[in-house]
Formats: sequence, C-alpha cells, structure tokens
Amino acid sequence: AYTTVVFTLLPLYSKMALGRGYDQQFLKFWAATAQIRETGFTAFLFSLVSFEVAFVLSLYLRTRGRRKRMLVTIATIICVLSFWEWTTVMKLASQYLFTLRAEAEY
Repeated sequence: AYTTVVFTLLPLYSKMALGRGYDQQFLKFWAATAQIRETGFTAFLFSLVSFEVAFVLSLYLRTRGRRKRMLVTIATIICVLSFWEWTTVMKLASQYLFTLRAEAEY
C-alpha cells in the first residue's frame, strides 16, 4: 500500500507542477522527495520478494508427496531466476540511465 500511495501522489503533484509551468518548483520538489522515492522503491522490491516467498511456501503447504518436492523446486528456481532478471534490469538502468543523468549534471 505504501508504494502505491507514494507512486500515485508523486507523479500527480509532479505533473501538476510541470503542467502549470512551475519548472523550478518541480525540481525542488523532486529533490526534496528523493528519499521518499527511494523508500517507496525499496518497499516495492520487498513486496515482490515477499510475494515470491509466499508463493513457494503456499505450494509447500498445499501439496503432498513427490509432487510437492518437484513443484517447490521448480517454483524456487523460477523465483530465483525472476529475481536475477529484476536485478539485471536495475543494474542496466543504473548503468545507462542514471549514470548519464549524473554525467549531464556536471
């Protein structure tokens, strides 16, 4: 819920400021809310990982016998691979998007 509220309010106020031509005020607002955006993103990642753990645990608790071991193993592998993909996307964003912004500012 925290992530949803944060990433709903921030674009709402940002677009309002930019739409009214308050470019300088927007930049100040954006800088002032940097920590809130970072916390929201961290909460988002935590919720994704929590969902995956809950999914694997649900399979573990709801299945029986040999099928249980196979399903839990497959689900765990899929979860680990998806987490690896997410981290790859975040690393690429840092490398190509956020590094360029920092270089352009100097």
